[in-house]
Amino acid sequence: MAIYTASTLTRSPTTEKGYVYNDQGSITLTAATGDTANFFVIPAGTEIREVVINNASLGTAAPINIGYAPVDGSTGSATAFASAYAAGTAVTAGQPYHIILATPVRAEVDSFLQVVFGTVSSASSGAITVQAKGILLGNK
Repeated sequence: MAIYTASTLTRSPTTEKGYVYNDQGSITLTAATGDTANFFVIPAGTEIREVVINNASLGTAAPINIGYAPVDGSTGSATAFASAYAAGTAVTAGQPYHIILATPVRAEVDSFLQVVFGTVSSASSGAITVQAKGILLGNK
C-alpha cells in the first residue's frame, strides 16, 4: 500500500468564517489495492456540500472511497463523500462527476480530503483530480 500526497497541499484563500470554500488537488499515480491519496487540507470548521472528481481510467475494478482523515490522526470518515465510486472507468474529459451531498459534512479539525482504493485487479497510471466546495463556518 502506498500513500500519495499532492506535491502542494493547498488551502482556501481565506479561513475566515462565512466565506465560500473551494479547493482542489491533483495526483498522478499507479493505483494498487489499499493505496491512499491525500489531496489537500480542509480547514477546521468547514462544511463540505459538494465533491467533484475527474479521473483517468485507474484500472479494472477500481472502486474508491472518498472521505476525510484528520491531520492530527484522530478518527475521520473514509466514506463521508462517496463509497465505492467506480474509478476504473475514466470520467469523460471536461465532464467531471459531481457528488452533491444530501447532508453536508463538517470537518471539525484540519483534515486531508482522502481517497482510498479498494480492490484493483489491473492497475494503470493516471491522474485524478478532486475538488471540494462548501462554506467556512469556523470552529465550534
